[in-house]
Amino acid sequence: MTRVAALATWALLFAAGGEGDRGGSPNGAQEQPQDPSSVRPARKPAVSELAREPVRRGVDYLLKAQNPNGSWGSGESARTYEILCDIPGSHHAFRAATTALCVMALARSPFREEECRAAVRRGLELLVDQGAVRRPNGMEMYNVWAFGYGLRAFAEIYPSVEDPRLRERILEASARIVKALEVYQTPDGGWGYYDFDAHTYRPSDSSMSFTTATILVSLHAIEKHGVAVPRSMLERAIKSIKKQRLEDGSYIYGPYMQYRPQHGVNKVKGSLGRTQVCNLALWLYGESITEDDLRSGIERLFRLHHFLDIARKRPIPHEAWYYNSGYFYYYGLFYAGLVLDLLPEPDRARWRAQLERLIVERQEPDDGSWWDYPVYSYGKPYGTAYALLTLVR
Repeated sequence: MTRVAALATWALLFAAGGEGDRGGSPNGAQEQPQDPSSVRPARKPAVSELAREPVRRGVDYLLKAQNPNGSWGSGESARTYEILCDIPGSHHAFRAATTALCVMALARSPFREEECRAAVRRGLELLVDQGAVRRPNGMEMYNVWAFGYGLRAFAEIYPSVEDPRLRERILEASARIVKALEVYQTPDGGWGYYDFDAHTYRPSDSSMSFTTATILVSLHAIEKHGVAVPRSMLERAIKSIKKQRLEDGSYIYGPYMQYRPQHGVNKVKGSLGRTQVCNLALWLYGESITEDDLRSGIERLFRLHHFLDIARKRPIPHEAWYYNSGYFYYYGLFYAGLVLDLLPEPDRARWRAQLERLIVERQEPDDGSWWDYPVYSYGKPYGTAYALLTLVR
């Protein structure tokens, strides 16, 4: 299995203080908690009339799909082909990453709010206790996705937590994850999820542009709550993404592809699912991305959307045109929604309804879920979480 043939999705989330706040300085003091048992929404969610019923059905699905221990997803699979995923560590990583996405999605729910708060609390407890997952061997490092999603979930939900001890535990867990990310940073400055060669304590292999961008966006969010992030770690990661940006605005898959820039996966049509997150990460840190660059990336995503849609639900990674994979679909649309939040109102008005239609039209009619890739039993929960996070603003 090549690096390009691996699971590459799970990317992270809406910034707690708004993506438009560059720099990552800590927030001010929080209000004194009133009810220590609850996690309450920080702001009232907004849902369009088009998305209202699909969102309600998606929330119903996630509430029903939560495991007794507070997590979502498992290693169960009904098919004969599955991606490389050793036990137990890689499944722990997928479970934690999926749980972080579902926790964030339910935290925004405008429906069944009391049940959602209870589900969020159970999922959050699991992430605090078990989010710093270990890899099962020297090759598989899917835990970097758990780190990225866990940090973003902590950053988004922290302002809503009214239990002082849980707030303290969230910050402690975040600090542990940041420390782990220092260990897993690759020599090129980013983060990847495989080490095919050396299998060393500190990975020796290449990073991936979108993995690095996902983690950078999460680090930017958690810094706002006072969690210290080493500047040298950030600078190396930012430099890694900047080097992977091509003149046409696309991003190569990873530094190991730098001498094959004309490979299909590196072209504009092969970069659609990762361009938005890479643009967002560089923009947040004030690095060489303009509003026109953000707008151009969004325009290309909608104009060439069919190249991602063709890959959706295909069972083999990277078997579609330009080596697109199904698991980039809702990931890419989710980050497109975050980029739209940064653009002026005319641009949001132009593309928001189109983005919502793409998601609403692809909801599963039988159970109200969304999915783009059949990865064990994580596909429906993470796909549904991405969809809800994009539809509920």
